[in-house]
Amino acid sequence: MTLTETGALEKPQVYGVTSYRYLIVVLYCASIIANLGLGICFTPIQSNLIDIYHESIYMVTFSTRIIGNILTPILNFPANYFLDKYGLKFGVLIANVASLAALWISTLAGKNFLYLLVGQVFAAVGHAFLLSVPQKVSVVWFAPDERVMSTTIMAMSILVGNAVGAQFPNFFVDNDASGEKGKKQVYNMLFFMAILGSALLAPTFLLFKNKPKVPPSKAAEAKSVAYMKSLIMLMKNGRAMVLIIGGSLIIGTNMTIAAVLQLLLKPFNFQNADVGYYITFSIVLGLPSSLLVGYIVNKTKKYKATIVSLGVGATLSLVAIMFAAKTENAIIMGVAFCLFGFIVNPLYPITVELLCEMSYPVAEVMVGGIFYTLSQVLGTGESFGADALLEGDSGRDNAIHTFYLMIAVDVVGVLLLLATKQTLKRSDFENSGAVGVSQERPSLESDIDYERNRISEQASYNYSKLD
Repeated sequence: MTLTETGALEKPQVYGVTSYRYLIVVLYCASIIANLGLGICFTPIQSNLIDIYHESIYMVTFSTRIIGNILTPILNFPANYFLDKYGLKFGVLIANVASLAALWISTLAGKNFLYLLVGQVFAAVGHAFLLSVPQKVSVVWFAPDERVMSTTIMAMSILVGNAVGAQFPNFFVDNDASGEKGKKQVYNMLFFMAILGSALLAPTFLLFKNKPKVPPSKAAEAKSVAYMKSLIMLMKNGRAMVLIIGGSLIIGTNMTIAAVLQLLLKPFNFQNADVGYYITFSIVLGLPSSLLVGYIVNKTKKYKATIVSLGVGATLSLVAIMFAAKTENAIIMGVAFCLFGFIVNPLYPITVELLCEMSYPVAEVMVGGIFYTLSQVLGTGESFGADALLEGDSGRDNAIHTFYLMIAVDVVGVLLLLATKQTLKRSDFENSGAVGVSQERPSLESDIDYERNRISEQASYNYSKLD
């Protein structure tokens, strides 16, 4: 029991979850898969696009990957504002309208290469709204002890989207595709993706909901901090910013690999199909490792130790890929990418969850958005550096120098992760008897406030399953 403002006793809030939360996760997964496939599908065929459309390497990588990396950070801020102000449903539906536009506009690439660029612009709009949704869904729909796993599962859908997208060229585009024949093959691939993407997105317009009738936790029902105040609070949180920068450097390197992989491996005589398979291998191995790491962190709460271990592993596995490239052996390279995917993929969801803990009560969409935005910015800068090294008929030496660049960035990221100090503010709030998240509490509580908080701290956490 707790005391009201008038001193009367009232029953403590009952929290609960419903099975509808699983449908929300499925709908989000469908949305992000449809959005991401359009970006990654061009990675295995970048050299073909150069021959098909007679464009430079800069134009191809800019139009099919880098433009998204530039626009997503810019659009992320207004997207987060609308998500925070109008709720999850509004953000997801706007994202899906943009994704549909991106898919169908891209099919016009048979007429002009610039339609690929326009399609990527709309895809970036959708991506900006979707990238901060997982942590928001976790806090709004899931119980505290389910959040790490729910965020991890939704992050895994990003891996699935990339894996599916990377395989489309293998079914539609020949390894030596060029000219009008190649243009027709690219059109067939994009048309099929538009049909499939439309089917995935359609149910969200009818079934996606903002929030459940009963909140799953105190954090879910607490009033969020205003958008600009959230941004200022996050920027002033030195520990969280160190983690954001360190994690972003490593995630940004992963984005760079995805953007330039075909060009990076071409000097070592690896084929387009090989590149698609390596991306898929790394993603498929990332699925069970993400679940395993998410389960371990959920039980142990050892976020920092896990993140540092993953960062070190990511750096070492990148070194392994470099040495595998020198062997020109497809099997050895496949093993290296399996190792890379197994280690790297759990890093993003675990880092986001720790950031939400460390920066509470900053809005989850703000935290995740800033983290991913900085990753995109750093990854874009790294991609430009890699493109400069790989321009034209670059040899193996330039490819090795590109590996050195990415490894060096990872090392800096790991050092920053080591400097991070773990604090679990959100969990502390959940386990306390506090009844709000206001950061402007008076220094002296009134007698009635003191009594209310004292009794609240003695109350057991009431939790029920509403299914």
